Amino acid sequence: MQSVEARKAKSVSPPGPSDANEESIGGPCDRNTPHRAALDSILPYVTVTLFFRKEEFMKICSVLFTSLLLLSARASTADSDAIPGWAKEVFSQKLAARYRYCNGLHPSHLEADFNGDKKQDVAALIRNKSSGKIGIAIVLRDKGVTILGAGTPFGNGGDNFDWMDRWSISRKGKVNVEADGGTPTLIGDALLVEKIDSASAIVFWDGKEYQWYQQGD
Repeated sequence: MQSVEARKAKSVSPPGPSDANEESIGGPCDRNTPHRAALDSILPYVTVTLFFRKEEFMKICSVLFTSLLLLSARASTADSDAIPGWAKEVFSQKLAARYRYCNGLHPSHLEADFNGDKKQDVAALIRNKSSGKIGIAIVLRDKGVTILGAGTPFGNGGDNFDWMDRWSISRKGKVNVEADGGTPTLIGDALLVEKIDSASAIVFWDGKEYQWYQQGD
């Protein structure tokens, strides 16, 4: 007859797969534990690195933005700086309170003898400070000033020359086109103002005032 101890030994079975799994979960054999420890150890360094990289990136963006502003400012004053000193002085004394130079076209100013006195005058593109309207300031060498547009209506151009996308000089005696039913007689050089592929006109001095002659629709 078998002893009680032998029967008890036979009833004890080896641990199955489920038992092994239960022992391994969360225990010292958990495979995620070393990786978590490593991640926790480097996380502060990664955070600091990203912070400094962000700071460096923001500094670079700031420098680039400042550089673009400076370049824009230099570009906007490039043409006005080329205006003769005497004309800039007249502009400062008579026009600067209400107008500023506008560099919407290139060139932003033209030089010619507009009144036929054989002296170089200046026509500068300007903007009305209060309304923002675009126009032309003609500054004569004798310091006379006339505003066309920029809030002051003139001819078919109205009081805002923002439509104008090209301008140039029509030299004295060079105009051979019909304008308002006749060819204008120029005693000085004239301004040719244009809306490309649309309309154009010449602006000239008739001895008393500036006149507008339409050249095309």
